[in-house]
Amino acid sequence: MIVAANEIHQIVNYRYIFAFALVCCLLLPGRGLHAQVFVTNEFGSIDEYTTNGAPVGTGTLVSNPNLATGIAVSGSDIFVTNSDFNVAEYTTSGSLVNSAVVSDLNEPNGLAVSGSDLFVAVQGQSTINEYTTAGAPVGSGTLVASGVADPWGVAVSGSDIFVTCLDHNTINEYTTTGAPVGSGTLVSMGSVRPVFIALSGSDIFVTTTSNTINEYTTAGAPVGSGTLVTGLDGPYGIAISGNDIFVVENGNSTIGEYTTSGALVGTGTLVSLGSADLFDIAVAAPAIPEPSTWIILAIGSAFLIIAPWRRGRSRAR
Repeated sequence: MIVAANEIHQIVNYRYIFAFALVCCLLLPGRGLHAQVFVTNEFGSIDEYTTNGAPVGTGTLVSNPNLATGIAVSGSDIFVTNSDFNVAEYTTSGSLVNSAVVSDLNEPNGLAVSGSDLFVAVQGQSTINEYTTAGAPVGSGTLVASGVADPWGVAVSGSDIFVTCLDHNTINEYTTTGAPVGSGTLVSMGSVRPVFIALSGSDIFVTTTSNTINEYTTAGAPVGSGTLVTGLDGPYGIAISGNDIFVVENGNSTIGEYTTSGALVGTGTLVSLGSADLFDIAVAAPAIPEPSTWIILAIGSAFLIIAPWRRGRSRAR
């Protein structure tokens, strides 16, 4: 069987058309191949942007989520603490999964997800609580009950939990079974008060009430002077994606971006939100089309390539 030259050109052209369509499918919805930045706004929304600063859709993913505060993303799920003293769950497309995965917490702040476990810094009762992502308490639900004064941020790496304690001016470390690592105090920050925390490899990054981002190793040693970025305006939530730091500045309603070496990315301001009351931030991996989308694209590809071949085969006969 010989396929005519014009049929070969058709096949090639179809391939180009299909490749263009695939790129459009990935890029046009807004998320594209950029990571997603989710921000809680105490005025009553969860906002979404790409890491190049573009709003996804209108920029508002969820409206009126009961004054959302802390936020964590796991796969296609978003978990937020809120003013109803609950942990609520949404999908990354904005659909409500459960308005109270965990309820009746006393001023929950930061939270972190590790595997199927959810860790919550409960400011009002000075504890770190642990639940499954389905909302069931692990044990009594209280993982750490002492030595955690006014906890705000929590981050998990392997079998270790790191917590910022605003009243003690410390970063504390515990195992995921609740045991203190050493004395439990990893870093004493003197007069500097840590707020939220993020991890990247063997480094800890914390925002502070001194309007800085500080950096330490997971062994507790300061990196350089310990102060990575200065001159911020009320920094709260912080997240790391690759070599970039994203931080919400509550004082000027912006999302700032820096490298993990402390350099400005562009002007240092990724998004300016006017009068928004920003609280916490999370960064998720680039959105990938659902399996059903890939199946449709694969079938379409097969049809576009095989159909001309079959026509050529029929003509050859």
